[in-house]
Amino acid sequence: MKDAQLPDDVERGIHMLEQVRGARLPRRYRGFLHRTIGSADIMERESAQGDWVCWYGYALLKERNVTYGVQNVAPTLLLIGQDGDLGYFIDMVEGLDAIYSVDLGALGRRE
Repeated sequence: MKDAQLPDDVERGIHMLEQVRGARLPRRYRGFLHRTIGSADIMERESAQGDWVCWYGYALLKERNVTYGVQNVAPTLLLIGQDGDLGYFIDMVEGLDAIYSVDLGALGRRE
């Protein structure tokens, strides 16, 4: 019966993330979290360029964003995956399904 409970658990986790961030996840990304990653912490998939990307499940999204200080330098972005030093982000304010990639070493604020 655990599998039957999975969608509710995933949905609850996604909803809590959206509450904390004060915005809804883009529709297609929300579906990807729900159907493809499910309750897994990380899922690795090959990109169109042949690289392997680790996509974070809802339970790791907050921790990964805190670790890299994403919201300190780009408050609307959410780090959703990683390939080495390359981070993959969505913009929660825009609400678009576009995924942006940025070198994680480039994150920072100019003083």
